[in-house]
Amino acid sequence: MKRNKKFISLAVVFAMIITVFSSLIVVNAAGASAYATAEKTDTGVTLTIGYKDMTEELSGFELTVPIPEGYTATADDITLKLTGGMNSANVTPDNEIFITFVGANYAATAEVATVNLTLTAATPAEEYEFAPTIFNATLANAGTDVTIEDGTVTAEKSTVEYEAAPVTGPRVIVSDAVAADGKVVITISYADMLEELSGFELTVPIPEGYTATADDISLKLTGGMNSANVTPDNEIFITFVGANYAATADVAEVTLTVGENAKDVKMAATIFNGTLANAGTDVTMEDGSVGAVKGSISLKPVPDEAKVTGIEITPETATVAPGEKVTFTVKVSGTGDFNDKYTITATAGEVDGDVVTVPADAKDGDTITVTAKADGDETITDTATITVKVSSDPTPTPAPEENPVVEATSTPVEVTGADGKKTSINMFSPKIAADKQAELVEALKANGGADYATATYRVVFDFVSSSDNTVGWALVNLTGAELEAVITGADGARAITATATGASKTKIHFEDSKGNIIK
Repeated sequence: MKRNKKFISLAVVFAMIITVFSSLIVVNAAGASAYATAEKTDTGVTLTIGYKDMTEELSGFELTVPIPEGYTATADDITLKLTGGMNSANVTPDNEIFITFVGANYAATAEVATVNLTLTAATPAEEYEFAPTIFNATLANAGTDVTIEDGTVTAEKSTVEYEAAPVTGPRVIVSDAVAADGKVVITISYADMLEELSGFELTVPIPEGYTATADDISLKLTGGMNSANVTPDNEIFITFVGANYAATADVAEVTLTVGENAKDVKMAATIFNGTLANAGTDVTMEDGSVGAVKGSISLKPVPDEAKVTGIEITPETATVAPGEKVTFTVKVSGTGDFNDKYTITATAGEVDGDVVTVPADAKDGDTITVTAKADGDETITDTATITVKVSSDPTPTPAPEENPVVEATSTPVEVTGADGKKTSINMFSPKIAADKQAELVEALKANGGADYATATYRVVFDFVSSSDNTVGWALVNLTGAELEAVITGADGARAITATATGASKTKIHFEDSKGNIIK
């Protein structure tokens, strides 16, 4: 327990007060914690120190917070937040903040103090942890002081990191690395020596939670005599001697195994006994004259940069009549947490989300350029083209009542007409060119909208003579989903058989329930 402070505190008074009680009980304060939050300032760090979740009010306590290397503070930098009783605050010769409160009832959760720490010019770039320890805490329990067992109050740490000025001049470097599949590979190198080295020794402490053996070290320099080991103190130890090694070079690659208790860490190398090959005479570098660039090991994969890399709009082309709609599909691709939103524009017509409506007064052969632009990067675009086709087909003559109408089935259906040539038609092999299939499906969807799959459509078979005169026809009623299968040839099982006098060929088209042709 931390009771031998070099500063005179109120601990003696504290002891005198507790002796007036007939008994002392030691309890466990599970759940209680002391905290230190750190906020970076222009000159250093402001710490806010407190405790919380005691089982009840405190009648006294002592608290310490170690000040990390590179920070300084005095008693004047400490502002106490609790009032009542006797209290003191100092910075010890061991560079610890030391605070004592005694002689009043202090709440079960309280902010104790704020401390302004000054960052010294010599501080390296490190991530520092600030953690308080509370001890000799005494609960005001029904008139009897109950001492909290030391170590039962947990510490909540806070960290702060400063960016380092780049290390220049002769330096030894450990690369940054990201762990994967339980391993992490670091590269050790040096740079900007005054000239070539004729020899050196180098060490890298292996952090807690990571392990390596000599077999995990791959040396990169050749010539002379060299060796690489892992010492009993868990340090990588490398020696090169007997050759001229360049003033900047990779020394070794080391594979570390990541253990269960491994954390994100920084690693630093130290080079010593470095000897310069100077005009034929070895000149030994002064130890400590070579700077160190630390490498960070991350156990979490570095996320990909959020970036849009491409966009695609389909269909690329569509041919429709004036006033009809075309529905487009747009896919934005990228890396990381990229913005997948997009905007569609058109050189004519109306745009409603993914749907472009062709102007009713568009002329045959007119073209409309449709552009999809990525919201995350407006330089990334893709285009499609709509071509206007004004139909010259006459309005179909309504079918006479005697012409057959049959429902789609999974087996052939025979349609009997007048005596004549017998023609067999496979509904699901209409020989529609692949590039036209997509156009027909889009036209079908535009005709029926959101409910096209359940709407009623029909396949019309016209039996035509050699002189292109219609001599007979048949209808098959289908849902939009079934018709889409007909167009794409997804289901070849159904067929109809029809008889028509004088027929030498068959034409096919598709209509909605109102007789509008699906083009």
